Amino acid sequence: MTDQTTAAEVTATRHRTLSVPRIVIGALTVALLIAGEFLPFAVAPLEPARQEALSAFTAIAALNHDDTERMMRIGFIGLLIVVALLAVVVLLVMFADRVRVTLRVLGIVLGIVGAIGSCVVLLLTLTAMNNVGAAPGPGGPVLLLGTVTAIVLVSASGLASRGPAPVGR
Repeated sequence: MTDQTTAAEVTATRHRTLSVPRIVIGALTVALLIAGEFLPFAVAPLEPARQEALSAFTAIAALNHDDTERMMRIGFIGLLIVVALLAVVVLLVMFADRVRVTLRVLGIVLGIVGAIGSCVVLLLTLTAMNNVGAAPGPGGPVLLLGTVTAIVLVSASGLASRGPAPVGR
C-alpha cells in the first residue's frame, strides 16, 4: 500500500464522517421548516363550540376579509416562498461535497429573512392571544428553530474542507 492510497482512504473516511452528521442535521432542519409551516401558531375561538387553528399555510386562505388581512396574507405567502427556498438550499448543502460561496450567502440571507418572518409569526401569536383569547400553538417556535438551524448548517458548510484542496489556490 502506498502513501497515496492511504491518503485517499483517509480522505474518503473523513468525507463519510463529515457527511453523516450534516445529512442528519439537514434532514431534521428540513423537517422543522416544513412542520413550522403546517403546525398551528394560534388556535382562535370563533364560537363557543368551534375553534380555528391558524398555521402559516392555512392563514393564506383564512385572511381575506379586509385590506389589513390581505397584507398579512401577502406576508404569509412570502414566508412560504422563503421557507421553501431555504429548504431547497439546505437539501443542496446536505449532499454537496463543496458548497459555493454564493449558495452559502443565499442560504444565510434566506435564513435571516425566514427568522425575521418567524419572529413576526410569534408576534402575531402574542397579539392573537391578547386580542381574541387565542391559545398559542407550536408553529412559530418550530419555524424559528428550523430557520436558525438552517442558518447554522449553511454557515458551517464552508468551515470544513470536504475533499482535497484545489491546486494553485
